[in-house]
Amino acid sequence: MDTNKPQSGERANVDSQCESLYTIGMTFPNPDTKIDEENYERDRRVAALIRSRSETIELAKQNLRDWAARWGELNPAWQEWVQLLQMLTPAQLADFLESHTPKANRLRQSSPFIGVLETDKISAAA
Repeated sequence: MDTNKPQSGERANVDSQCESLYTIGMTFPNPDTKIDEENYERDRRVAALIRSRSETIELAKQNLRDWAARWGELNPAWQEWVQLLQMLTPAQLADFLESHTPKANRLRQSSPFIGVLETDKISAAA
């Protein structure tokens, strides 16, 4: 009899322990969740701003032009933003910013709307 082989009861115990470790590892919190939530909240506020003042979109377009001039080209995500800003109406763009589609979630990480809310605060104070 091979004493190095686990008996059936021991095997079940090892399997149970491994499953517990797997479950713990799989429920580890995603460190990007907080950032994703903050980005979504920003885009929700930008969407509201676009609905009240569609000229806000021009600030995002200007950011993209500035970034292209600074770095010589736009990365693929920014190129997608250029297309969206050209194709979508202000209402459609606001809806997109508030959506939870995979594309919206992905592009939210490369938003050209950086600084738009700060610019709005400055305009409101003037």
